[in-house]
Amino acid sequence: MERARHLATSILWAHLIRDETDDRAHRDDVLINPVKHGLVKRVVGWPYSTSHRWLKLGVYPADWDWRCRKRVGL
Repeated sequence: MERARHLATSILWAHLIRDETDDRAHRDDVLINPVKHGLVKRVVGWPYSTSHRWLKLGVYPADWDWRCRKRVGL
């Protein structure tokens, strides 16, 4: 079990954010995860998401999750 945990940790920390585009892609993936796993139909339906803040700040448009769903094949 310890080896598996070490491997998982190594994989998770193996990537550094390269630029703003890479940062946005990773943020998109994190935000869309509750939808990908069937927990909610829309990102804004997940109460623990920071998507509410990003939408309020205008970083993401209101229909962002529908566009992102197409990108990840949902």
